[in-house]
Amino acid sequence: MEPDFQGVDSECRERDEDCFDLGLLADGLARSGYGEFVANFDPLVPRPNAWRANRESIPVSLRPVVDLFLMNEPVEADAIPASLRALLPALTDIGLIIALAGNRIATPGLVILPVWGNWLVCERPGPNPAFYFGEDSIALLARMLPRSGGDCLDLCTGPGLHAVHCARFARSVAAVEIDATAARLAWINARLNRVADRLDVFHGDLYQPVEGRRFDTIVANPPLLPYPDALPAPRVGYAGPDGFRIIGRILEGLPHALRDGGAAQIIGMTLSDGRLPVIVDRLDGIAKESDMAIRCSALSHQRLMPDDAYFDLVAGSMMHVSGRGASLVEDALRTMLASQKCSHLCTFFLHVVPGNGRFDLVDVSQPDRPGFWYI
Repeated sequence: MEPDFQGVDSECRERDEDCFDLGLLADGLARSGYGEFVANFDPLVPRPNAWRANRESIPVSLRPVVDLFLMNEPVEADAIPASLRALLPALTDIGLIIALAGNRIATPGLVILPVWGNWLVCERPGPNPAFYFGEDSIALLARMLPRSGGDCLDLCTGPGLHAVHCARFARSVAAVEIDATAARLAWINARLNRVADRLDVFHGDLYQPVEGRRFDTIVANPPLLPYPDALPAPRVGYAGPDGFRIIGRILEGLPHALRDGGAAQIIGMTLSDGRLPVIVDRLDGIAKESDMAIRCSALSHQRLMPDDAYFDLVAGSMMHVSGRGASLVEDALRTMLASQKCSHLCTFFLHVVPGNGRFDLVDVSQPDRPGFWYI
């Protein structure tokens, strides 16, 4: 079920002080023990089966809260603890709760997760969620260094995790998201974390809503999975055959959006031969043309050839978003790899500053290491 936030209107956004204090939900979840339960599980690998298997270990009073906000299961409204039950009418008004028959309630396919001191409302973990939270979200969060007291721009904000985190440090944050529903969800997360006074959410395409403004910190977790042109473009983002389609546009706009002394921090994926990312020459050219200093840290090179586990994983993801069958998708994936003479999927992190047009590649990957983002 796709979330419906019709209760979050423009007037309420403009007069946030008159809106329901959504931070009360965060307070109630923290007091209930919900956050402690969820924090026991690896944030890099959300596993609903593990949540369910450990449900019986928690107090009976907490189980309906876990069922509602983590398992996405309908519950009896009267089973919710009183402090949280008092918030249900307001949560229904803004679309986080759906009233069902017989005094039962549910969420519209959303979960609430504690992530490094922030609360995040996002889509339930699964293949290619529209309101995304995944390993790359954490990978960028771990590497971001927003300037204290500066102005920050979060591009491709999705549900707003990185924007909310930056708002803990920055003077102001602008978060931009092309999907209107995801943008509304980011605004809800800003209110949930009580940072809406310094975080503005814009619905638009990359720099367009903030044209003419400059920032001390720019962060981005854009659509990043390399994706064959031969397949229908997915609903949420389209990274192109080398994973560079959106990142390239972000880099091209940096000279006009980044202040002197500022820094951009971007996470991404591309293809490689197991040694060099296929985008190295393009990054070098952009650095020289823009007079920006770009450092690319290659984090991993995972084999992506037929019969490799990651080939099956990536092909399965492409089947889900494209709606095409296995044979067509696997042929398109093989053709994409062959055309670029690549055999691996490479994850990387970009650090970009105004500078001398220099490009540096730092490869911290280790052969045969499982996982994408960490040594």
